[in-house]
Amino acid sequence: MNFINSGRKFFSNKSKSDESLNAISVFKKLDRNGDGKITEEDFFIAINTLGFGTAGENIARAIFKEIDTNKNGKLDLSEALAALESLKKIIKRENKELN
Repeated sequence: MNFINSGRKFFSNKSKSDESLNAISVFKKLDRNGDGKITEEDFFIAINTLGFGTAGENIARAIFKEIDTNKNGKLDLSEALAALESLKKIIKRENKELN
């Protein structure tokens, strides 16, 4: 299963009222040490354990570097939420193209 199909499946199981709560709770789960940041290693583990396909390590790390907009090596909540919104837009566009 590729990344887009995995994301499509993940988001189709969420109701609109749960989206922001789920995004924050997912962020907290990924933030393994509770410092309010997701490290590159946390992100890599998440890609592989949340069901987003078997993304290779190099791909997962390249995605992290793109999402880490302030280039500090960690994702804060605003970066993670922005990435989530981008992913949702990509999935929505892909769904339209399929229909």
